Amino acid sequence: MDASAAFSFTQLVALTEHARFALANDSGPMHVLACGNIPVYGLFGPTNWRRNHAVGQRDRVLSLDRDGPDFRATRLQDLKADRVIRQLEQDGVL
Repeated sequence: MDASAAFSFTQLVALTEHARFALANDSGPMHVLACGNIPVYGLFGPTNWRRNHAVGQRDRVLSLDRDGPDFRATRLQDLKADRVIRQLEQDGVL
């Protein structure tokens, strides 16, 4: 579901009371969702996930270069859906 601009700040916070997890790109809503009591998976492309991941969500970063030396070499479009789904299944949220 594309929820771009669909929720106000307070609605986004309230959403965490009903969601099992959240999947978001590196954005403000990712950080708001991380304030709730749910796992938040952050999709990162060329931005520095080491600096920008949501507080408490470091183990839920999804990036081509999760542990590689050059985070700027990644492209978000190369992060395939099956890899994301596999991680969500492995963590037991799907």
